[in-house]
Amino acid sequence: MRAVSNSRGFALPMAILVLALLTISTTAALVIGSAEEREIANGRAQVDAFALAQSGLEQFLIYRSSLGFTNTPPATFEYVRIDVPGGYADVTLELVRPSVSGSPAVYVIRSLGVRTDPSLPGTPQAEHTVALYARWQSGTMTINAAFTSLTGLRKAGSSGTITGEDECALQPDVSGVSVPTPPGYTQSGGGGSVPTGSPPIEDMGGFQEAADSAFIDWEGIVNGTALTPDVTIPPESFPSSAAFANSGFWPVILVNGNHTLIRSGRGILIVTQNLTILGGRTWEGIILVGGAITGNGLNGIYGAIMSGLNIKLGDAALLAVSIGMSSLAQGTKDIHYNSCHIADALSGFGGLAPYPNTWSDNWATY
Repeated sequence: MRAVSNSRGFALPMAILVLALLTISTTAALVIGSAEEREIANGRAQVDAFALAQSGLEQFLIYRSSLGFTNTPPATFEYVRIDVPGGYADVTLELVRPSVSGSPAVYVIRSLGVRTDPSLPGTPQAEHTVALYARWQSGTMTINAAFTSLTGLRKAGSSGTITGEDECALQPDVSGVSVPTPPGYTQSGGGGSVPTGSPPIEDMGGFQEAADSAFIDWEGIVNGTALTPDVTIPPESFPSSAAFANSGFWPVILVNGNHTLIRSGRGILIVTQNLTILGGRTWEGIILVGGAITGNGLNGIYGAIMSGLNIKLGDAALLAVSIGMSSLAQGTKDIHYNSCHIADALSGFGGLAPYPNTWSDNWATY
């Protein structure tokens, strides 16, 4: 029999076909692998951009003043770029609603996170935006009365006014005088009782009970851990009249030891021992005194006073001395609870407080 010769040359085309198929399969596998790698890298970059945006938002909320924004409350628009490892966050704050009738101003804060180091060549920078609404919350302090004395208060004569009725008419009225019993509030010279408020005179109970009801970190203030004063005496001097001529000047003044108020002013005045207020002096804001206050002549205090705070330190010897040191109000006193001046004095301790359930991670950007 003769061999069939029409299958000659079949092996070469088959080899070429197999090689082509193998090439296509290998190329497809490489393309798929590259696409998956890029997809994973893009996903990781998006997560990183989200983290950058959130980090920038949190840093702005916590360290706003350290970033150079000291307006209280904030301006209508603020912008800062915060560098973060791997990228940066562009944070903007915009006023949505100004403060109206005592209600806080409302702001929207947006943070655009941008990752600047893509892991694959040719990959665009990943971006993500988060946002939330926040209100400006002023510093707060629990005020019991226009004049709170943890060691009692003696008033000489019936002239003048000590009232817990809010002169600013924005907050509920407080007591005119808040004192422990004994020694309580005493008034010499006859005439009607001077304090007015809700109630006119608040009985705080015993000395320890009175100390516990004064919600203020006096130990932290005295030790310098609760606040940072603008002026410390000594070694510095009391601010000048020219400094107080600026209506926006509301300093925190810490006096270590006894002090005599030699000029009128405003802000937070902290005296670790005894304070004497000379006649004709006025103060807007808050006065905190560790020992006793002696007010001579005509004094005008518009805000709130607290004295006898050294009782809160718990030292037995100091407590025994302090208990025998009632504050003394001599002459005509014009002491008014004023929530606006208190808020102004505490404005440096305010901050942005986020509204709950307003955070968004899909804020539209254009």
